[in-house]
Amino acid sequence: MTAKDTKGKAKLRLVPYDALVAIAEVREFGIKKYKDDHGWKGVDTLDFQEAAMRHLGKALAGQEIDEESGLPHIYHALTSLAMAVAVNNFKVKDEKKCYGPQCEWEQQF
Repeated sequence: MTAKDTKGKAKLRLVPYDALVAIAEVREFGIKKYKDDHGWKGVDTLDFQEAAMRHLGKALAGQEIDEESGLPHIYHALTSLAMAVAVNNFKVKDEKKCYGPQCEWEQQF
Protein backbone atom coordinates (compact mmCIF):
# COMPACT_ATOMS: atom_id res chain seq x y z
CA MET A 1 0.00 0.00 0.00
CA THR A 2 1.33 3.43 -0.90
CA ALA A 3 1.47 6.03 1.85
CA LYS A 4 -0.43 9.28 1.33
CA ASP A 5 1.87 12.18 0.51
CA THR A 6 1.43 14.73 3.29
CA LYS A 7 4.72 16.56 2.75
CA GLY A 8 4.21 20.31 3.02
CA LYS A 9 0.64 20.00 4.31
CA ALA A 10 -0.47 21.37 7.66
CA LYS A 11 -0.71 18.78 10.40
CA LEU A 12 -4.12 19.70 11.75
CA ARG A 13 -3.81 17.08 14.48
CA LEU A 14 -1.49 19.56 16.19
CA VAL A 15 -4.37 21.99 16.79
CA PRO A 16 -5.92 21.41 20.22
CA TYR A 17 -9.38 19.93 19.86
CA ASP A 18 -10.69 22.17 22.65
CA ALA A 19 -9.68 25.22 20.62
CA LEU A 20 -11.67 23.96 17.63
CA VAL A 21 -14.69 23.40 19.86
CA ALA A 22 -14.33 26.92 21.30
CA ILE A 23 -14.28 28.44 17.82
CA ALA A 24 -17.29 26.37 16.76
CA GLU A 25 -19.29 27.46 19.82
CA VAL A 26 -18.61 31.14 19.19
CA ARG A 27 -19.34 30.76 15.47
CA GLU A 28 -22.68 29.10 16.30
CA PHE A 29 -23.53 32.01 18.59
CA GLY A 30 -22.52 34.54 15.92
CA ILE A 31 -24.55 32.84 13.20
CA LYS A 32 -27.65 32.90 15.43
CA LYS A 33 -27.02 36.53 16.41
CA TYR A 34 -26.39 37.86 12.91
CA LYS A 35 -28.54 35.28 11.07
CA ASP A 36 -25.75 34.92 8.52
CA ASP A 37 -22.92 32.46 8.19
CA HIS A 38 -21.27 34.09 5.16
CA GLY A 39 -21.20 37.75 6.21
CA TRP A 40 -17.72 37.40 7.71
CA LYS A 41 -16.23 37.60 4.22
CA GLY A 42 -17.16 41.28 4.08
CA VAL A 43 -15.74 42.17 7.50
CA ASP A 44 -12.43 44.01 7.57
CA THR A 45 -9.57 42.02 9.07
CA LEU A 46 -8.85 44.90 11.44
CA ASP A 47 -12.38 44.65 12.88
CA PHE A 48 -11.73 41.04 13.88
CA GLN A 49 -8.32 41.96 15.31
CA GLU A 50 -9.86 44.73 17.41
CA ALA A 51 -12.62 42.41 18.63
CA ALA A 52 -9.96 39.92 19.69
CA MET A 53 -8.15 42.62 21.63
CA ARG A 54 -11.35 43.75 23.36
CA HIS A 55 -12.21 40.20 24.43
CA LEU A 56 -8.67 39.46 25.52
CA GLY A 57 -8.57 42.71 27.47
CA LYS A 58 -11.74 41.77 29.32
CA ALA A 59 -10.35 38.31 30.08
CA LEU A 60 -7.11 39.81 31.37
CA ALA A 61 -9.10 42.24 33.52
CA GLY A 62 -10.77 39.31 35.24
CA GLN A 63 -14.08 39.20 33.36
CA GLU A 64 -14.01 35.55 32.32
CA ILE A 65 -17.43 35.21 30.67
CA ASP A 66 -18.96 37.35 27.92
CA GLU A 67 -22.35 38.49 29.24
CA GLU A 68 -24.13 38.34 25.89
CA SER A 69 -23.06 34.88 24.74
CA GLY A 70 -22.31 33.22 28.07
CA LEU A 71 -19.06 31.96 26.56
CA PRO A 72 -15.55 32.75 27.79
CA HIS A 73 -13.94 35.90 26.43
CA ILE A 74 -10.88 33.86 25.44
CA TYR A 75 -13.14 31.79 23.15
CA HIS A 76 -14.26 35.01 21.47
CA ALA A 77 -10.68 36.29 21.20
CA LEU A 78 -9.53 33.01 19.63
CA THR A 79 -12.44 33.01 17.20
CA SER A 80 -11.88 36.64 16.23
CA LEU A 81 -8.23 35.91 15.41
CA ALA A 82 -9.21 32.80 13.46
CA MET A 83 -11.72 34.84 11.49
CA ALA A 84 -9.11 37.54 10.83
CA VAL A 85 -6.88 34.84 9.32
CA ALA A 86 -9.79 33.47 7.28
CA VAL A 87 -10.78 36.91 5.95
CA ASN A 88 -7.19 37.71 5.06
CA ASN A 89 -6.73 34.40 3.23
CA PHE A 90 -10.12 34.72 1.52
CA LYS A 91 -9.23 38.18 0.18
CA VAL A 92 -5.78 37.05 -0.98
CA LYS A 93 -7.26 34.06 -2.79
CA ASP A 94 -10.04 36.22 -4.26
CA GLU A 95 -7.53 38.73 -5.60
CA LYS A 96 -5.62 35.88 -7.25
CA LYS A 97 -8.88 34.55 -8.73
CA CYS A 98 -8.43 31.30 -6.90
CA TYR A 99 -10.60 28.56 -8.34
CA GLY A 100 -10.36 24.82 -8.07
CA PRO A 101 -9.96 22.20 -5.38
CA GLN A 102 -7.66 24.26 -3.14
CA CYS A 103 -10.41 26.89 -2.77
CA GLU A 104 -13.50 24.71 -2.65
CA TRP A 105 -13.27 23.94 1.07
CA GLU A 106 -13.20 27.60 2.07
CA GLN A 107 -16.12 28.44 -0.23
CA GLN A 108 -18.35 26.37 2.06
CA PHE A 109 -18.07 29.15 4.60
